[in-house]
Amino acid sequence: MRDLKKVSSGSYQRQPGKYQDIAMQEPITITNNGRERLVVMSIDEFRKMESLVRRSLRIEELTDKQVQAIKDSEIPSEHSFEMKY
Repeated sequence: MRDLKKVSSGSYQRQPGKYQDIAMQEPITITNNGRERLVVMSIDEFRKMESLVRRSLRIEELTDKQVQAIKDSEIPSEHSFEMKY
């Protein structure tokens, strides 16, 4: 995980345009009383990050059809392997 540039909330409030310009190039962390509180980043960076997140579901959230599809699925032969204990 990379270290983000940190800026106090007071500095951000005094010069929001400056820090927004920086955030267009790299995400920045806004701190309050020395504690990390917020991250400001470009919308492109956010969308890229969001696209990489995989959504997982609890089994209770799946429909019966989805559960059955999982039960019926098979590993394609080119991806099969043998477990060795």
